[in-house]
Amino acid sequence: MTKCSLTPDSGGIAVKTPYDPGFVNELKSAIPYTDRRWKADNKVWIVTPSHGATLQNLCNKYFNELPLLPTGLNTRPTITQKIVDVRYIGATKDRGGDERSAYGWYQDGWNVIFTETVLRAWFEGVTATPDQAATLYSVLAVTRSATEENIKRGYKRMAMQWHPDHCREPNAHEQFIAIQHAYDILSKSRERYDAGLALEASLKNTKTGGTLPSNHFSGYRSPLRCGLIMCEGIEQMGLFNVSKIFAWEDIKDSHGRVLVVSWKAGADKFEEVWA
Repeated sequence: MTKCSLTPDSGGIAVKTPYDPGFVNELKSAIPYTDRRWKADNKVWIVTPSHGATLQNLCNKYFNELPLLPTGLNTRPTITQKIVDVRYIGATKDRGGDERSAYGWYQDGWNVIFTETVLRAWFEGVTATPDQAATLYSVLAVTRSATEENIKRGYKRMAMQWHPDHCREPNAHEQFIAIQHAYDILSKSRERYDAGLALEASLKNTKTGGTLPSNHFSGYRSPLRCGLIMCEGIEQMGLFNVSKIFAWEDIKDSHGRVLVVSWKAGADKFEEVWA
């Protein structure tokens, strides 16, 4: 009786083996987190077809078997554009890849992935990198070229999303105060603030070191937790890996109310409120 099997599943390869901690650790080490996922219902790993040879080698090493690879799978997935209805995005975490990432709830599961670079590029600007601290513009989810009207709309939008009356996130009160502070500065002292950003950027270019941002170890948190997101990426194994965001709109119901989502401390799932 064979111990290992490699079968097609969701455009990937389902790996079924007896449990072996060494096998699991080496699989995680050899295959990036974006190319694998654990399917708890069936107790199998789903891996992209490009890693088929790696799976065979691991099965041979740990179980002395060389299972056949399924045929007809696409080893070169194409980039597609789509609108994803994301109901919750958590903080980015280190998942063993090149950078931290956040999962989003989409189509009744954690089926969409945003890397920290992709999120920061949208909220901080195209040159943002994971070692940069958030700006007041990103607190209001607007660009640095935003008009006064854009800033005002951004303030109203973010105040709605983080108001403690609607939002049950543990840091809702602190974030709401930060939103008010950001709007106060950008509406009254924007030129001075922009000059400070320019000075900070010039000093950074001349330094060889520096301090880490406050979120370096805790992970980056998207200013918006849900939305209709126009993006592009690669869809494989039932996951959509986002590589670029083009637009991010609020989710509204037929009465024009905006969806606000929260994850209360101690809860096992997020909750939705229409405000």
